[in-house]
Amino acid sequence: FSKPEDHDFDNWQETAVDPGEPVLILHQNAKKDFSFVQMKCYRGWIETNKIALTNRDGWLQYVNPQDFAVVTDKLVAFKGKNNANWLYQMGDRIPVDKDGKLILPMRTTDGLLANIEANSKWDNTLHKGYLPYTTNNIVAMAFKHLGAQYGWGGLKNSVDCSGLTQDVYKTVGIQLNRNASEQRKAFKGLDFTGMNKEQRERTIKALTTGSLLFSPGHVMLYLGTYNNKPYMIHSVGSYGIKNAKGGYDRKSIMHVIVSDVDLMRANGITLMMQMQKANTYK
Repeated sequence: FSKPEDHDFDNWQETAVDPGEPVLILHQNAKKDFSFVQMKCYRGWIETNKIALTNRDGWLQYVNPQDFAVVTDKLVAFKGKNNANWLYQMGDRIPVDKDGKLILPMRTTDGLLANIEANSKWDNTLHKGYLPYTTNNIVAMAFKHLGAQYGWGGLKNSVDCSGLTQDVYKTVGIQLNRNASEQRKAFKGLDFTGMNKEQRERTIKALTTGSLLFSPGHVMLYLGTYNNKPYMIHSVGSYGIKNAKGGYDRKSIMHVIVSDVDLMRANGITLMMQMQKANTYK
């Protein structure tokens, strides 16, 4: 942590790794108790005893499943025998076999992959295949996180700002990068550079609902206007509040909230005036 009293931002925790996440092992430490792995959108160190080894066919079953369920709740848990449990985040894909049963991964005592079958339940938590890519679905998925704790790198079984947008878009089959800066750079988008307040607000109002808005180190999902003011949903660590001396203090919030674009930062600048870019995925 950056400060002794901090317990919300673990500098060594970058992202949650979900059950059935396909990885390639690139390197191991001398004790081989940690492995450096490549995932589909990130790379980093993970405990080796959290990895199950398999052959190419077994690996591809999770990389490119013929049929799959998509998690459409912020979290879905499954329990099995001998205290086995699986916790999936929104947007995760779970392979489905020819009989319609879910395929859940298990690590055997010798470190190999074993597949466990579970009955599928198609409801508002699991969808067969991706959801249709509509603005209604994007907003509905985002609002399932409303009020959730801010979870840096997946801590607290929750989402940070880019985790929220990544999870929402995964439900419709769009794989975004993991971090906000990478999500911003990965798409041409619309640049706010040189725009004044009126131009920025006018540009934001013209965006498609579900577009992403980027400020330094932060990403927000645009919802539309209310009383002619643009609003967004985002996972927020803190905001700025004016103090008695005329400056601004940092106020912790650590939740997924809906706010207007004039939410103040601790530096006294609104989020709208710090926005760098907007991405609309078509």
